[in-house]
Amino acid sequence: MAGRTIMIEGRKVYYKSTGNGLPVVFIHGACEDHSIWNQQVKHLSRLCKTVVLDLPGHGKSDPLREALIDSYSRFLSSFLEAVGIEKAVIVGHSMGGAIALKFCLMQPAKVLALILVDTGAKLGVHPVFMEAIRKD
Repeated sequence: MAGRTIMIEGRKVYYKSTGNGLPVVFIHGACEDHSIWNQQVKHLSRLCKTVVLDLPGHGKSDPLREALIDSYSRFLSSFLEAVGIEKAVIVGHSMGGAIALKFCLMQPAKVLALILVDTGAKLGVHPVFMEAIRKD
């Protein structure tokens, strides 16, 4: 599965898509990239269309100005439109799950099903990490 880069809202976004049929979009967590879904894609792409992406600020994608769940959820809507997906099964891990939940609330007509992996509606971040982000 060869990766592609597209421009969305003036920023480069990296993604991979393989298979045909029902679209299943996988959203990784913080400090991860599309590759966390390699095993799932390997097996599911025989049954459906799988789409994995590097969220802005991760992997090979340019950053967002605001790395907030709401911003990522709006980005997901733009991404789906850019790759021609009207409705999809949305799968999210950790922060990706929070993004998926918010997206589902914002755009319910675009969600065929929601799969959440090790996530919650509100995710806490350890203060040590927040301080490191502020300093860097």
